[in-house]
Amino acid sequence: MENQTQQLTPQELALVLGCEAETKQKNFLYVNYPPQKQIITGILLADISGYEYIKPFLRKLEDLSEEECEMYNCILEKMYHLNKIQDQMISHAKATAYLLSKHFDLFDWILTGKALHRTQ
Repeated sequence: MENQTQQLTPQELALVLGCEAETKQKNFLYVNYPPQKQIITGILLADISGYEYIKPFLRKLEDLSEEECEMYNCILEKMYHLNKIQDQMISHAKATAYLLSKHFDLFDWILTGKALHRTQ
């Protein structure tokens, strides 16, 4: 199933801003543009309709380094010392944001062909 051509929505792509991606422009005047590499930016999101596909290069969770794992666990550890449910939810959100900032595939996009696997 990997490598199917499926288009991510602008909302989905916005989660991985700053991530390198393989892009293929739609056919213009019957010219087929080959895939290129670009960085996902707000400008690219504004012009998403001009692309056949945009596939971010993401990392699988198994690619988490020891240092990244420690940082993630440190964020979550704070949750257990908090009393309020809102604070616990914020800790989970921070941990998720941390993984997204490191371009991890949290939504199985690699498996469904919406993203490409990038190793360190």
